[in-house]
Amino acid sequence: MHQLHEPWTANVVGRMHRYGISQAELASKCEYTPQYINQILNGKKKFSSDEAKMKAKRVIFSGLSELETEVRYERRLID
Repeated sequence: MHQLHEPWTANVVGRMHRYGISQAELASKCEYTPQYINQILNGKKKFSSDEAKMKAKRVIFSGLSELETEVRYERRLID
């Protein structure tokens, strides 16, 4: 059976695309493996609990926000 993507993962992928952030960069910032990030973003990760899923979501959004800030700062230095 095909597992549906979580709606929030589409938001993450869109923001990654907008800022040119790779899964490897996000994984490094979150201290996760690239494979783990890939499983989550592709809807293949089966979490042991809702709490585990919420923790991963919080960590990913936090890491993504930090990376977006870094990219915005770097772009200002270039412009």
